[in-house]
Amino acid sequence: MRSSFSRLVGVAMVVVSLGAALGIRALTGSTLETTGALEQISGTALYASAFYGGLLFLWPRATPTVLAGGSLAFCWIVEFLQLTDVPARLSEQSVAARLVLGESFDPADLVWYVLGVALAAGVHQAARFGAGRRSRALASGHAGDSRAGSRPGRPE
Repeated sequence: MRSSFSRLVGVAMVVVSLGAALGIRALTGSTLETTGALEQISGTALYASAFYGGLLFLWPRATPTVLAGGSLAFCWIVEFLQLTDVPARLSEQSVAARLVLGESFDPADLVWYVLGVALAAGVHQAARFGAGRRSRALASGHAGDSRAGSRPGRPE
């Protein structure tokens, strides 16, 4: 998969993930405060997906496994950092810090991060597979040919 396509996939992941998370919060009426399970679970998983997309943009040649490991490590570090008072103090001063760092540790978030990263890695792998199939089709001269088994120069 070409780097430019990988970067595009990464940007799309960030935009779709953040858009979905903010859209869910807007629809439920809780833009900053997490008041329900839907906002909590979706926000956590989509946060992890968005981070994966950001890493994909920065390192477009990295494999899904490497990006998943990096994303999960970052998310878990942030979550465990919440066992200290640092994120809570920063969140009081900044909305951005609240959205990025959170406020308090929740062990369930560790599972939701895995789900979000797995979703992003699956999308990335599907994009790699699709791009690979397209590249092979272009190389063999069959791109865009919708007839199964047809060959150039042979009448059907």
